[in-house]
Formats: sequence, C-alpha cells, structure tokens
Amino acid sequence: MTFQPLSWRWKIRFAVALGSALAACGWGGVAASQTLTNPVLTHAEAVRELTPAEADQKRPVQLQGVVTFFFDTNSCFVQDESAGIYVGGGQEFATLTPGDLVQIEGVSGPGDYAPIVRPSKLLILGHTNLPTARRVSFEDLMTGREDSQWVEVGGVVRAVHGDQASGQTLEMASGGIRLTAFLPPLPQSKPATWVDSRVRLRGVCGTWFNRLRQLFGARLLVPRSEDIIIEESALTNVLAQPPRPIGDLLRFAPHASYGHRVKVVATVVLQQTSRALFVEDDQHGLYVQTSGPVVVLPGDRIELTGFPDKGEYTPMLQDATMTKLGAGPEPVPRMISAEEALAGLYDSRLVSLEGRLVEYTQGLRDAVLVLQAGDQIFSAHLDTLRAGLLPLLRNDSRLRVTGVCRIEVGDEWRATSDWRAKSFRVLMRTPADARVMALPPWWTLRWLLWAVPILIVVVLASLAWVTLLHRKVAQQTAFIRQQQTVESRLKER
Repeated sequence: MTFQPLSWRWKIRFAVALGSALAACGWGGVAASQTLTNPVLTHAEAVRELTPAEADQKRPVQLQGVVTFFFDTNSCFVQDESAGIYVGGGQEFATLTPGDLVQIEGVSGPGDYAPIVRPSKLLILGHTNLPTARRVSFEDLMTGREDSQWVEVGGVVRAVHGDQASGQTLEMASGGIRLTAFLPPLPQSKPATWVDSRVRLRGVCGTWFNRLRQLFGARLLVPRSEDIIIEESALTNVLAQPPRPIGDLLRFAPHASYGHRVKVVATVVLQQTSRALFVEDDQHGLYVQTSGPVVVLPGDRIELTGFPDKGEYTPMLQDATMTKLGAGPEPVPRMISAEEALAGLYDSRLVSLEGRLVEYTQGLRDAVLVLQAGDQIFSAHLDTLRAGLLPLLRNDSRLRVTGVCRIEVGDEWRATSDWRAKSFRVLMRTPADARVMALPPWWTLRWLLWAVPILIVVVLASLAWVTLLHRKVAQQTAFIRQQQTVESRLKER
C-alpha cells in the first residue's frame, strides 16, 4: 500500500484541528495559535524577505550564525547558511570577534534600509572559520541586494586615508565605479604602499542610504588584515619615469594598461577648490582632483602623480598627489573666438575672448556674466566671495573675459571637423579677469524707447502751452483794442 502526501490544504486543516484539540484540552492553545500566525524565523534570509511593515511587527527570531563584523556591544553582522544580516538595536551583548559562532534570540525590525534582528539574547557557542566569501562586482554592490553579506571584491587602490589611531579607509576603483573600504588597525606605512596595487578585499557589504530607504552608495567593512589580498603590487618606478605630456593621456597605445598611475608636469592655471585645480602644459589643459587638500598659485610648476580618467570632454586626473617644483609667472591666456571654443580644442585651457554683456546675475555660489559673441551665447563664472570686487558692469558693455574654458558636449557628438559643442563657459580666476573694453553707447534702443514717450509728452505739453499762450494773447489784444476804442470815443466827445 502506498500513501499519497497530504496537500497543503489538508496540512492547514490538520494544523487547525490540532490547535483546536489542544485548546479543548486546556493547554497550549495560545502557543499553538501564535505559532500558526507568527512562526519563529530561524534563518537570516527569512528575516530579509520581510517587508518593512512585516518586520516592524517584531516577528520572533532564533538563528545561529558566524559573526563577520563587530562594531560594539550593540551591533554586529552575522551570517548563517542562508544569508547575512545586521544584528543590533536591542539587548547589549559581550564583546565579539569575527569568527565567533553565536546563538541569537530576538525579534525582527524594519531597519533603516533592510530588515534587521533586534536581539534579546546572544550566546557565544564557540569559534570557527569565516564562511567562504562570494565574489561579486562593484555593480552587484550598487544593487543593494548584497547589503550585510560576506563578499569579496577586487579593484585598484586609488588612495588610503587616515591613520591607525583614527582609522584608515581605502579608496578602490573598478570599471569606473569607486568603493570605500574601512580597514582594521594596520601599520601606517603598510597601506600607503598599496596605492596603484590591484587587490582583493573580503568584508561585509554596508550601504549608504537616505531617509527614504533609498540606496546611494556602498562600502566594505573589512574585519581582519588577512582579508586583504595583494594580487598585483604597485609599480615602484612611477616617479622615476619621465613625465607624460597631457595630450598623450587616454590616447591609443597598443600596449597601454588602463587604470594605473601616470606622472605629469604642468603649470597651475586655476585652483577651484582645495582638492580641484586646472593645469596646462604647452599644448593642452587638464582638470585635476587631488587625494588631499593642496595650496597652489597660478604659475606654480608642479609634478602630479595620479590616475587618468575620462572627463566631460578631455581627460582628467584623479586621486593625484602633488609635488611643487617652483613658482613662476602667471600663464598667458590665448585669445580665441567663441567659434574656436565650441570646436573643443581649448577645453581646460586658459583663454581670453570678447563679447557683449547681456546680463549679470549673482547667486549663492557664483556670479554669472552672460555674454554674446556674434550669434553665440556663453557665460563667465566667478566665485561669489570674489564677485563683490567686480567693476561696475553695465549691460551692452563690451567685455574681455579671461579664464579656463569648459565645454558642454551635448548629445550630438560626431568625429568630424565641423562638429561643435552644445555650449561652453569660462571659469574666471579674479575680478580682474572681467575687463571692460568699451562702455555701451548712450543713445541705445533702450534709451530711445524711454526717450520717445518723454519727447512726445514734452511736445504735447509745449503745444498745449503755445495754444494757451495764443489764447491769452488774443484775449489781451482784444481787450487792448476795446480800451483804445473807448478812449477814442471819449476824446471825440
């Protein structure tokens, strides 16, 4: 005889009947009812699958897993055979170390991004190895589904910040995406040598999110030094190599390797912020983002070591370190036309061009001059803190503006000589970069529009006055004639 397995409907009926029988016997009725409606969650994945509203109902949780990262006695990450999950916001527990095998009892919580476990009891059962990390990409981390998971990622180290006392962070990049990794205590000199190395890191994926529970970034929490694997050490002779011309960056080379550092020697044109500046050599300009704050002046000769990457139109240098070679005269701008600027040959370079001032506005960040050169409209920008020193500017004045040219490519790029950018702007350095070449003529259309109504009013008033005066003269003449007539008659009598 063979027995067919019960269907899910019969299972439910059987459970209901069993609960009713237990209630009728006077024991276990309440417990059975709670078990049916609010079952104990025994796997991390089951907690993660709850909606925020369901997790906020404080579902009972009992799970066993391995500690992958420990913050303090109120928060840690635990991974079981199903998934990893954040544990915190409940009862405090003892100090843990990565690899501790723990038994957790508590309830579910909605968390700020993904569901969590709020512990009421945490018991250390022993110590074991960390689970095998799953290899993921940076793109996988940015989906958010790897939140709280024990993972492994690889990339090129861009920069290392901090020290052993305050904590160290490692910036790494892969496929144009950046990731910040928080490191365990390490000797200060060791991470500094990792810049430009290709590494693999094992850690817990943490997420950056806003108050609307929306992801805007990811991070990696590395618990141990052995979770940092150097796959390819950085080149030690980068500084000994001759500098690269700016124009050679990101050009075709049959044996070029993308993503590694290069050395550039150039002259400072403009320092935009403490970590952003523009430099140029004899032929090309370059936008640079430094790994730390720097202080330079226009004309300073500097040596930069950084990672070339694509910019808005021309290449840029990221995570650069700087060495000042000496001071020099300010670079001389190149006089160009608006048409030449739109051709894209002077992006990130110091230029001068003339135009008619159409409008002047001042915002919170910068003052903006809108100018017209021929049939082209462009803008010149100056930091608000310096904009108060701009000379008194009147619309229709002819100005010569000097600054760094930046183009906006637009959507219709093509590799032909007749291509033109959508627009461009000029980043001025000081108020002196806006020079008045000619004041607007006094007799302009604007003044004419004001003068014509005034002139009409004056003419009408004059005509009215002449008419009134003519009437008064006529009346006075008639009166005089009348007086003369009377006097003549009196003489005759």
